[in-house]
Amino acid sequence: MHDFLKQGIMMRGMGKALLYKSAKCLMVD
Repeated sequence: MHDFLKQGIMMRGMGKALLYKSAKCLMVD
């Protein structure tokens, strides 16, 4: 259960990072 929660937080963090990266790329373009 704890591992599942940790994995969810990690996945959410990765998602945010991806969104930030794409937003940065869009701003550069």
